[in-house]
Amino acid sequence: MTEGRFDLVNEVDLVKLEDALVQKLPLSGQMLNILRLKKLGKFTDETSVLLYIYVDGEKGDTAKWEDPFTVCIQEPNMHGLYVILIDFPAAGLSSDMIRDFEKLVKWERNPLFYAMPDQFCDNYLVPLCLKWGAEPKRVKCEMYALTVKNVESGQNDYDHSVRIGPLTEANVEQAVATDLTKFWQHRENRRQIELSIRNLATRGAFVNGILAAFAFLSPAGLMNNVWTEPPYRRRGLSATIIQSLSGAIMELGCIPMAQCAATNDSVRRLFMKLGFTLVRKTSSVTFQPKQKQVRKRE
Repeated sequence: MTEGRFDLVNEVDLVKLEDALVQKLPLSGQMLNILRLKKLGKFTDETSVLLYIYVDGEKGDTAKWEDPFTVCIQEPNMHGLYVILIDFPAAGLSSDMIRDFEKLVKWERNPLFYAMPDQFCDNYLVPLCLKWGAEPKRVKCEMYALTVKNVESGQNDYDHSVRIGPLTEANVEQAVATDLTKFWQHRENRRQIELSIRNLATRGAFVNGILAAFAFLSPAGLMNNVWTEPPYRRRGLSATIIQSLSGAIMELGCIPMAQCAATNDSVRRLFMKLGFTLVRKTSSVTFQPKQKQVRKRE
């Protein structure tokens, strides 16, 4: 019997995978965004983005497009040095799929499993982390998506003192310095923020020329780092930049999607007010070995 495996998705197969992911919307929206950004050439060598698709040993290559199990590995992105993202099949996962997923991951790299579906975390990922000698650090979140009919321009009725527009590299230091960004701090974080500003969509609210609020489209396919500086809060700036960034994301052919901590009621209410709907409950899981060395592969 032929064993299953994860195949690297080449440029030709990106179109087939895109079609397959479209059929699984809205659950597949994040992976679809990553794929479309990759097709547009938005990732550089400094943000390696590899897509893998599972091939069942018995069903063969053709069946892999019907209900794909897709894994994306990013080395690095703004969240971590070695980041794993998935879109798993609606039909569920077999023991062979989990075994081959375990083989694909480089556990010695201390991966960050970002925006993982809670079902996958509970049933598979947390047990795998424990198996590999780590106590997983888990942040429970919720993923939201904005439908086309709800997208607004984000142009506001502020006076001339407020300008909404993309960030530039002159804004990098301020973006790096926020408490929100520091949560994901790693040695490549600053450079990844620079690349996201240069290559992906961003929006900022500039009050009398001062950056007061901003948001990013991250390499993970989601809006991230939605931040308003303390002196400028409660003015509706976050809502405005999210609306404007949503329009910019749509112009890239992507779906406006965002994730927030499950405990962040204010952000959840803001997304829902702007027309976002809940896609699924997720978790970001940091693999933290109990010892200096992860156990060797069997």
